Formats: sequence, C-alpha cells, structure tokens
Amino acid sequence: MPTTHAMLDWPLHEIVAHNRIDDPRKQMHDPEVARRMGFAGALVPGTVVYAYMLRPLVARFGGDWFVPQVCELALLKPVYEGQRLRVQVRGDDPAQPQALSVQALDEAGTCLATLQVSVPRPMPAPTPQRGQPPAAPATERPPVSWERIVIGQPFARARWTPDAALQRAFCAEADETLPVFLDRPRAPLHPGLIVRRANDVLVHHFQAELGIHVASRIVRHRAPVVGETVEVAAVPLEKWRRKSHEYVKFHVTLLGTDAAGRAHAMAHADPAVAVELFHTMIYRPRGAP
Repeated sequence: MPTTHAMLDWPLHEIVAHNRIDDPRKQMHDPEVARRMGFAGALVPGTVVYAYMLRPLVARFGGDWFVPQVCELALLKPVYEGQRLRVQVRGDDPAQPQALSVQALDEAGTCLATLQVSVPRPMPAPTPQRGQPPAAPATERPPVSWERIVIGQPFARARWTPDAALQRAFCAEADETLPVFLDRPRAPLHPGLIVRRANDVLVHHFQAELGIHVASRIVRHRAPVVGETVEVAAVPLEKWRRKSHEYVKFHVTLLGTDAAGRAHAMAHADPAVAVELFHTMIYRPRGAP
C-alpha cells in the first residue's frame, strides 16, 4: 500500500445528518417516541453515522480500503435529524496509512462518535462461537426481556443475500454516491449495511422496538460483495444493567456460503468467515414500558 495517503492532509468532511428510517420495529427513529423516551428528537441510525464517518476514508482509498481490518465504532451521544456533522480524520503512521482515528463532531465541537481503524498483521483469527447449539427458527417474536436473552444460547442462523437494490437504498439513506459502491457489479457491500444486519439480529428474534445501537467492533477478514449469500450467526455474549438501561453484546458472524464468497475469500485459518461483529446495544432503555 503506498504511504503517500498518510502524508496528505485530511480535509474536513461536513454533512447534514438525516434519519430516513421508516420501520415500526425501530421506534427510536420516530420523533414522538424518541421524545417520550427523553431525547430531543428522532435518532439518526448509528449505521448511517458510521457511513458518514467512512465516507472520506473510502473516497481517499477507493477499492484499496476493503482489505482485512479492524474498526472500533463508539456512538457516544445521539445524532439528530438535521444536525450538521463535521468528520475529522487523523492518521499518524506513514507506514500504516489505513491506521486512522475518526471523530464525528457537532457544530459546537462536541464529539458524538469515534472510529478507530487498524490493519493488524497478521489479522486475528476468527473467534469461535461457543455455547449451546443454535436455536431452531422461531415462529414468533416474543417481547424482549432480561430473562429471554440467554448468554451463550445462539440464535437460529439465517441466510442473507443483499442485492443491488438494498445497496442502493442504503447508500441513498446515507447520502453516499461513491462509485465504488454503486457503479460496478459485485461491488463491495457497504460496511454500514453489514453493521445494520448485525443490529437487526435483535428485532429479527424479539419485539425490541426501542433498541439503541451503542458500539461495534468490526473485524473484516474479507469484504462481502453485493449479491453474495452469507449465513448470519449470532450469540449473546454479555448482558448488564447500567443507569437503568439494559444492555446486550452479541457476537455476530457473517459466513460465506456461495461461489462468490469462495472466489473473494482470502487465505485465512477459516476463509468462510467474512466479517465478525461484537455488537453492543441498549435493548431496553430507561423508562421503557
């Protein structure tokens, strides 16, 4: 990888945040519900904030961005509809141009989210999903509760084939126009869409309409592509209570299942593993009924 990227200044990237979610399973993006829960308005999805933070990075590196890497995303404060964000990027190591620190700031300079990117060599081996055998597919979604989230009990696995229409829809939602995502077949799947699929694990299995994305550790062993079928495996790792919120952390793994996945797999101890996410959410916020 050329080191010249790290030597260049990173221009400030500014964007107006928008909440375009219209999904009854995700009510924290409804302004009335969010205000009842104590927020100033509808929350912009964390996956969209992540996409905003990635924009200058992918614009700089293009297809070279989609190497194996580790991203640590922390959503520190709410981002609201219509809020103007400033995305600041910093890279200190010319020998590792993709080792970057990113902040999303509001107009007052308050940090709302951080993203730390590293490219370990070698990459960490995939983390085995330990615990009991996966559950059978559910026939209904019960209300989420402390008792129903069983640590170490994997959810039923699901196949997912994100197509070009889904990619275009997410890019439109995040005001993303980069050709690397939109102007070629078998484009790399937008990383924000991958995190959204991890986020959706909760609502696919429970009635959890008030869930709030808090943080994600994203370990990309290889980049899934549009049209590839992957298997989504998820298991709760931890749950805890803090300040009357109830939290859960999931280990979510995207496993390649088709010829496209095998063709794009990189040499690894387990080439079937495309992406791992250690995904933290508030599944029951303070004051939830």
